[in-house]
Amino acid sequence: MFSNEQVNAYKNITAPEEMREKVLSSVGTKKKSRTAAYRYAGLAACLVVIIALSLVFSSMGGATTIYTDGQVITENGVPVYSAVSAMSARGVFGIELEAELEGKTVISSADGTVYVYDENGELTEGETDAEKVSIIWDIVPTDTEKTYVLTFENSRGVTEVTLLFDETAGWMLCCDK
Repeated sequence: MFSNEQVNAYKNITAPEEMREKVLSSVGTKKKSRTAAYRYAGLAACLVVIIALSLVFSSMGGATTIYTDGQVITENGVPVYSAVSAMSARGVFGIELEAELEGKTVISSADGTVYVYDENGELTEGETDAEKVSIIWDIVPTDTEKTYVLTFENSRGVTEVTLLFDETAGWMLCCDK
């Protein structure tokens, strides 16, 4: 391939010693510092993304949305007269609600009776895997000072619908996630 003369000529190429030292000393240190800087910048960017995603998912709360008459029940409240299907002579409120759920959800209340119907209209026992349910919460609100609570508990957390009395608006439904 190469003749002996070409190989010897290549081996005899030299540079002054001070130039060689200057080149070798500058090449090694700058490359390492830039590489380290890029690694730290990449690590910092990854941490920022992880923290941002964890904040977004933690602020989502329980994935339970509760409606009455097509209105989302929020912490600001919804007047209960729009949710009451019928009030019996005994003063029982039959509060009608719809809920969008995620995963297995337990629906319960220490106040009144809760009837939960799945997407097929079948009555469930308060624990359901259905994504949408209809709820009738029969309750007798006898004390205007008391807050009555309906609880939705799933793997994403606890959501509470409260029935409370407001001096100006009357009975209100509020949702706390």
